Amino acid sequence: MIAVLRNKNAATRLQIMVEIASSGPNIHQRTIAEHLSVTPQAISDYILQLVSEGMIISSGRSRYRLSGEGVNWVLKQLREINEYADMSAKAVSDLGICPAIAATRIAKGDKIGLVMRDGVLYAVKDENTSATGVAETSAKEGEDVGVSAIQGLVEMARGRAEIIIVPSIREGGSKKVSVLRLKELLGGRKHIGAVGIESLAALRKVGIEPHYFYSVADAAADASKYGVNMLIVATGEEYPALLKRLKESGTESIVLSLE
Repeated sequence: MIAVLRNKNAATRLQIMVEIASSGPNIHQRTIAEHLSVTPQAISDYILQLVSEGMIISSGRSRYRLSGEGVNWVLKQLREINEYADMSAKAVSDLGICPAIAATRIAKGDKIGLVMRDGVLYAVKDENTSATGVAETSAKEGEDVGVSAIQGLVEMARGRAEIIIVPSIREGGSKKVSVLRLKELLGGRKHIGAVGIESLAALRKVGIEPHYFYSVADAAADASKYGVNMLIVATGEEYPALLKRLKESGTESIVLSLE
């Protein structure tokens, strides 16, 4: 689950900043306290902290507005909440029948648990899960099964993009890539994307055809919503644009060194 929904402090900060954005610049701390059902002293402490961090700008008594950094933070949190809500609605719905893959043989009427594995929803014979339901159909292992009477939310950590940067053709291209190191970084990966011809050539040198070559950043962003990591091999020239698109989608990314 996303941090702002796990952390009461972060959730309160977000609510305060939304109150200021929607009602400012003239809004009393007592009004915010009433809206959030917390004490005025607690609101005062939060606002002092947010001002000191540069998230809120104070221009006098009861005059507050969000800084540029504050606006970006709020938008990021709201985007993640919306994405989580969309994912939850797809994965678990209280209405109708939800499809899942049977992790074992399941009989109609069985009480089952729901878990996410590698971005796919599975039905398991374990009721000690965060989301449970009742099998509407029978299914063999690996078949799709209908699930109803669903309760709870599927536990899932958000995935990330892991990026390997290869030289552009001007810098020598795939010929400059250490085959042994690239093999080491790619070992066991299930989701691999390539951005740029040089990246495609580098992957083919180690006998790997990428799963994604077009709209790789979008695919990585979608995969991350379902807890799936994607490894992306990209040229140095393509990396800035790739990183920008990942940030815009709220997808975490790290760079893995070829050295």
